[in-house]
Amino acid sequence: MRHPRLYLLLALTVMANHAAAEPLEQPTVQTAIRVEREHDGSCSEIRAGKLGAAPVMAMTDICHGWSTTTCADKLFFRGVGVTEDQGQVLFTEENRAVDAVRLVDQGIRARWLRHEHLHLTFGAPRCEGTVLVLPFSGSHMQANTNGSASGFDGELRMRSAQDQRVTVQPKRGPKAR
Repeated sequence: MRHPRLYLLLALTVMANHAAAEPLEQPTVQTAIRVEREHDGSCSEIRAGKLGAAPVMAMTDICHGWSTTTCADKLFFRGVGVTEDQGQVLFTEENRAVDAVRLVDQGIRARWLRHEHLHLTFGAPRCEGTVLVLPFSGSHMQANTNGSASGFDGELRMRSAQDQRVTVQPKRGPKAR
């Protein structure tokens, strides 16, 4: 004699095991980006972060345009400046933001003691797998001194909010002004 309850239990066990073997779909991370004109109307402000939470990234005084690029779970925001670009990376899954300009400054100080950047421009970002690569160039000189500035090139490679690498080298060719 067959036991219907046993067959039902067996069928549910096989279906549950089959469902567990299928890959789960990645959860969707929703990000809110808000762009506002500042009070006088000539510049913009960008705020971003996890939907429904307080923004973790804020860029102000963006007066010459802005752009954004995505790479996996990263959003790179570039605020175009006259002598210096702004750059921040929002890691959507971690809901954390990293200031790319600060990382470039740290790279300059590690390479040239007591130096700081005078001009900074971010180039076209690219995505290498899940790594966001931000090329940059500019000029630097020793802090609190006079004289001519030297040029530099480099790139910032970002895998996560805790895993970044900055490479800075002297620019080849004539010195920057």
